[in-house]
Amino acid sequence: SLNWYWAAFSDPQMLKGLELSLSVAVASVLISLVIGTLGALYLARPDARGRGYLSAFFLAPLSVPTVMTAFALLLTFTNWGLISRLGLIVAHVVLTVPYVIRTVLVSLTGLDPSLGRAASILGANRWNTFRLVTLPLIKPGVIAGGVFGFLVSFNNVTISVFIASPGSSTLPVVLFN
Repeated sequence: SLNWYWAAFSDPQMLKGLELSLSVAVASVLISLVIGTLGALYLARPDARGRGYLSAFFLAPLSVPTVMTAFALLLTFTNWGLISRLGLIVAHVVLTVPYVIRTVLVSLTGLDPSLGRAASILGANRWNTFRLVTLPLIKPGVIAGGVFGFLVSFNNVTISVFIASPGSSTLPVVLFN
């Protein structure tokens, strides 16, 4: 029956956790899409300086266990006074940016560079070239990165346990408790 769903949605702690999870996930995905897409555009350039170092920096959260990342963020954010909703969003951005970068980089590898040059030759400035040519071509990678980022952020227990301020818990933490 649907009685358990009604019971869950009538619990104020569950609803508060759902609201916090949704707001943190949406905010972190929006920020991650901007940072990740710009980072991927830079890393895809053949003349990008420090490509190896930047790639390792941005993709490090994928190779480090989440518990270690959460503990390091806890120590840092405690010193900075960021144990709050803002700190939770920043921590989730750190976790979701690599997913956006990877998916957008995959979309950029199939992109023909002559299309951007052709738009420039036809009079488009850099912004119009990006907006009208590049972005529509990499849109599947951007959308996939956003979906992955949302799922990772919404479902994350470890970072939320370490970084959430007292009295506010995300939905996965409420369910876990």
